[in-house]
Amino acid sequence: MVARLLLGMVALAAVVSVAIAAAYQYWDRQAEREHERDMKRLEQRDALVEAAEANSGPEDTHTTDSERDDR
Repeated sequence: MVARLLLGMVALAAVVSVAIAAAYQYWDRQAEREHERDMKRLEQRDALVEAAEANSGPEDTHTTDSERDDR
């Protein structure tokens, strides 16, 4: 009877350890995918900013009203 109880506890411990290992692996992969997704968003945002800067016209060279008043 004690041997069966001990065997059952060992089997339960094995099942729990496998479940914990699988959960860890799942969350690790999920975190990696989320990190890759965030990095892709940052790269896309940087590309948009660079494209916007490249497409912007020359800097505004007009004087403001306050600058005209100073003259």
